[in-house]
Amino acid sequence: MTSVIQVGIIGGGGKLGKAATAWIGECPDLRFVGAVGPDEDWQTLGDADVVLEVTRAGLGHTHGMRLLKMGLRPVIGTSGVSQEQTLDLDRISRRAGLGGIVIPNFSLGMLAMRRSLSSAMQFFSEAFITEAHGARKADAPSGTARELCEILDLSSDEVVSVRVDGLTAAHEVRLKAACDELVLRHESLGPESFKSGVLASIRYAATAQGISSGLEVVLAEACKLQPGP
Repeated sequence: MTSVIQVGIIGGGGKLGKAATAWIGECPDLRFVGAVGPDEDWQTLGDADVVLEVTRAGLGHTHGMRLLKMGLRPVIGTSGVSQEQTLDLDRISRRAGLGGIVIPNFSLGMLAMRRSLSSAMQFFSEAFITEAHGARKADAPSGTARELCEILDLSSDEVVSVRVDGLTAAHEVRLKAACDELVLRHESLGPESFKSGVLASIRYAATAQGISSGLEVVLAEACKLQPGP
């Protein structure tokens, strides 16, 4: 692989895809080689080293498998990829000598919230999750809310989901004990909140062995830190 990472995008016509195209163009170590829609000819991505997949919820696993078969390294930013599907992608990628990453949420603020929850949940007996996104988001609850459910040992059926025009993403968790309540809320105010996570994930995928999940993995490698609890 060359020192400059060649990057393609699937879903380049969406809000995050358009923003990522501009971010990639700002980085001297990255070069944008093209974008396609899910139903277009993917052969135009043949010169890419890493492909950012930001399409529709539920397509991440299928698209990731297709990219691996093409010899390309996926960064899957589409929600709905289960742990079992991630393991499946990991097996296939290792057989092919490739790697990549599944990122349910590219926001560093959400990463901080998840780490806080992992530390705080032991002190509370009840937990409630509310999440809100723009009206066009198809899946409910969001992939991020499902991850929070795993941390808090909740069913995704217990999540309150709201879809409203003009929102990017907001997640609120309320932890309750007998005489205490802790409220943690994170809101992405625009695509820029995902910029650092997107770029770090692309750089990680360029040399990764196998496919894992979560921004913690990316930052642990980039900053030589241990993943959070």
